[in-house]
Amino acid sequence: MEKDYILGTDQEELDRLGFQHRVWSEDAFSLWKKGGVRQGLKVLDLGSGPGFASFDLATIVGAEGHVTAVDISQSYVDYGNFQAKQRGLTNITFVQGSAHHLPLVGQQFDVIYCRWVLSWLTNVSDIVQHIAALLKPGGVFLVQEYVQWGTFRIIPERPAIRAVIEACRESWRIMESEIDIAPQLPEMFHKSGLQIEHKAVIEKVANPKEMVVAMAWYLLAHLFQKTH
Repeated sequence: MEKDYILGTDQEELDRLGFQHRVWSEDAFSLWKKGGVRQGLKVLDLGSGPGFASFDLATIVGAEGHVTAVDISQSYVDYGNFQAKQRGLTNITFVQGSAHHLPLVGQQFDVIYCRWVLSWLTNVSDIVQHIAALLKPGGVFLVQEYVQWGTFRIIPERPAIRAVIEACRESWRIMESEIDIAPQLPEMFHKSGLQIEHKAVIEKVANPKEMVVAMAWYLLAHLFQKTH
């Protein structure tokens, strides 16, 4: 199994990512709308994974636009290109590459989008500068990242769930990357010549049987399985 992702890239993780995208797709579409994503644009989906967001973006930009989806996992790139062929889409291309060494020399984009990518990377300031250089004049960089991952909780509290959350937080404290990267991004954007046009906190509150709660249980159970 590939180790490009902490949770791997097997079928179970593919299913989890698909479910996760459905949970957060409304927020993604809202951000894309605010960012002016529309027909005919050239979009980069950075850290695309298997492409759940990439395919949605491809439907928005249409045949006259194009989506380039870049991910470090070759298996996800292969999956994305296979799915594109199966769906008859010619306006999307999946490319294997690292955010630290993007294989996009000479290309410029109207929109660059990434979700929960920068929080897993090191030298984020350098990456932001590179991303800024890939934007056309007037282009937009759309980012969704963690502000404080550890705020997740279940009420009433369950000790086992709290133990998993704290174990995750401790593991991230010793990683070179910063899981709660969002508070650091405005200064990085400013240094890279990017002006912040919109920012908002995304929070979700759910009842026991709603999809958001199911996603939380699915993710925590998956993390528990993978770390023990």
